[in-house]
Amino acid sequence: MFKKSLVAVLFSLIMAMVLGTSAFAAGSVEKEETPAITAAIDAIHQVNMDIEAEIKLVQDQSDVLFAAYEKAAATADHVSEKNKLYSSYNKEVNALINELKATTREMTKTGMKNAREAGINTRPELVRVEFADRFAMIDPIVVIAW
Repeated sequence: MFKKSLVAVLFSLIMAMVLGTSAFAAGSVEKEETPAITAAIDAIHQVNMDIEAEIKLVQDQSDVLFAAYEKAAATADHVSEKNKLYSSYNKEVNALINELKATTREMTKTGMKNAREAGINTRPELVRVEFADRFAMIDPIVVIAW
């Protein structure tokens, strides 16, 4: 009996917290979306689209490199040859990904600076992206508030 009432009380508290939180949030007032804010948000979307284009380009390049590596590794006779091929492939793909990270990081910093100047609160958000046989974390911009 005690367990049932304890569960009921805990459930009631959880429901009150969930429903109460949205009621408190409804009371907050956000600024209106002015043409300047709309233009800044459009600029942020453009930066994110440019980042996506850069990601796609590197994904295509890494797929080509991986296919070439697999083809060469299939014809290699010795393990040492396969290791050399993989080492070379690994170095090239890592260089592509590191260059992409540096490029997108600069794009994100510039976009966030421009957004901050327009009065928009943003933050970078790491997104997992697949490149041939590996993954990397890339950071596009997310709008928090204005």
